[in-house]
Amino acid sequence: MSDITYSTKIKLIVAQNCALSGCHVAGAQQPDLSDYNKLNSNVSRVNERAVVGKTMPPSSPLNSCDIEALKAWIDGGAPNN
Repeated sequence: MSDITYSTKIKLIVAQNCALSGCHVAGAQQPDLSDYNKLNSNVSRVNERAVVGKTMPPSSPLNSCDIEALKAWIDGGAPNN
């Protein structure tokens, strides 16, 4: 999964599932995941909740493809690529 990049895959996963109005954005629930720096500073929490525990998003876990992509990106050091 070396083709998993923040700019082409992870940013979209987070925007569609986490950094939504009323959820993980400025002025809403913590942590704010609306950009790379904010996501990166909370990457262990994201890993715990979305990848390992599968408790986020609260409506239902991410689909298996998105979980695997997020896991691969985090395991690869969560680069800003």
